[in-house]
Amino acid sequence: MNERLILTVLLLAFALQGGAQFFSQYKFCDRGQLEPVIEKSRKIASETALDSTLNLVIAQSRGKTKECIRIIKDVLLAELTAKKADSLNERSLSLYQTAIKKAVSEKNQQMEIWASINYAFYRYQYSSYDAALYYFIRVGQLAESFPPEEMIFPGDTFKKLGYFMGYIREYEQGIAYLKLAEKYTFGLSAEMAALKDNIGLLYSKTNDSNKARKYFDQALEIAVEVKDTLRQAKVLGNTADLYKKSGDYEKAIQLLHRDIYLSRNGDNNMNTMYALLRLSEVYLETGSINKARLAALQANSIAQSKVYFKSSQLEATELLLKIAQKTGNSDEELTLRRKIDSLNISLKTPEGTNTISKLNWEAQKQNFNEQLNKEKQRVKKGAWVRNGIVLLSALLLLITAWFLIKLKRKSKKNSSRYQSSLKFLQNEKLKSETRLREASNSLTAHVNYLSEKNHQIEKLESEIKNIKSVFNTDENRAELNKLLESHLMTEENWNRFKNAFALEYPKFYARLVNNYPELTEANWRIILLQHLRLSNGEIARLLGVTVEAVKKAKQRLKKKLNEAYESLMGVAAGEDMS
Repeated sequence: MNERLILTVLLLAFALQGGAQFFSQYKFCDRGQLEPVIEKSRKIASETALDSTLNLVIAQSRGKTKECIRIIKDVLLAELTAKKADSLNERSLSLYQTAIKKAVSEKNQQMEIWASINYAFYRYQYSSYDAALYYFIRVGQLAESFPPEEMIFPGDTFKKLGYFMGYIREYEQGIAYLKLAEKYTFGLSAEMAALKDNIGLLYSKTNDSNKARKYFDQALEIAVEVKDTLRQAKVLGNTADLYKKSGDYEKAIQLLHRDIYLSRNGDNNMNTMYALLRLSEVYLETGSINKARLAALQANSIAQSKVYFKSSQLEATELLLKIAQKTGNSDEELTLRRKIDSLNISLKTPEGTNTISKLNWEAQKQNFNEQLNKEKQRVKKGAWVRNGIVLLSALLLLITAWFLIKLKRKSKKNSSRYQSSLKFLQNEKLKSETRLREASNSLTAHVNYLSEKNHQIEKLESEIKNIKSVFNTDENRAELNKLLESHLMTEENWNRFKNAFALEYPKFYARLVNNYPELTEANWRIILLQHLRLSNGEIARLLGVTVEAVKKAKQRLKKKLNEAYESLMGVAAGEDMS
């Protein structure tokens, strides 16, 4: 017997309840009653007034509707608090989470979807992307099997899913969600203009300019009709990007100026800032350095006004750095580089965040799919399971208890072994880093350090494989993967290693710098690590890539260097490289 048998036993035990709890989640509250309550309540500006109004509605409600209104109350109070704070805040977070817990405990998927999508979007608006990820995935998976006509504001739900898909670069999926949102958004409205604009934006990201322009034109027409000047500004800014891509910089600049004018008139700092950043980019590409600098400075000034604008502040600072480099202002360049380093630290967003988020999305999406499929299979098997469950229940309960005790003991033993192993690996890493810091900045110290790193990475990879086979938990894998990633060659360690290498072999290093300016940073890493006689496997572990990727990198390097390849790559550590 194994863990699969335990799962079967638990499924049979569930059937004792006749599947009634599963089916109860498809009893819906009346959208026609709830949506007007939500719309009217969102117009209330006082928290006290909102609280008393919804308490009165709760008192007048019955049954499942009363449960739904209680959840709505928590979400709307969270929204109002967030609007006033204009930031992530503990009260809003607590209210959102309380609403979701209520919906889950009551097995009310209708309200779970609505509460979760609003919570996820709240996180998304204030750049808390990792925390939002789980809830976007949860809503996406629930929405696949939940009837849209029973969702609370289905158009808004699909719209928010579409926006997030665009953020993680799942453009096709984002377009599909936004088109679903169109189906549940009626008439000419600011909401419809926003949907058309964002569908066009995602088509632009996929380089489908014709479809992008079509949707931008439709969005602009609707925005003008409903007098939504902010949407007009956004559409003009997005259209400007199409002209920029096609090389029509004059038209792009014209549209961006109009975007900025409308955004400022509407007192919308966020859109003004984004438009100024795009304008600075266009001016920089056309060689209008002074205008590019002015636009970037104006954008930076706005970005400094809000904590959640920090990523835009980083973008503005990077533009100013490019301008300083073009004008040869070395003092300003140094200041800006320090500012960029500071912003990167405060943002805590390592390079490749979108890719990581996308991978996390796929992994968690698969996990949810498996859970939902199990639920569907459980319902199908429910009929025959219920017929035989009375005779089997006593035996099954005994078997279940025995297996749970056995499993608990095994889990405790594995957990203890895992914690000991994790602590040992963490200590080994700290010792290795301490030895490097205490040693002189010599190549020998770095070679020893890299050797230890390789050994530690091998141990970690083995431990991760063992975790997968013994007890497959996301938390344990996440801890080990985090430790594994911390072993990879960082930019700081790489620069220290290069300096040590240059001190040990100054002539060879100068030869590379002076004779091969075409070498990329990736080429440098391969050449220098190869000189230390590291194998392809060792290089791969240090750089966090596959052995195949290292081989291909060497092949490309061979094509680039031609005859010089053998002389450069053939010199090994310990030989005269000066």
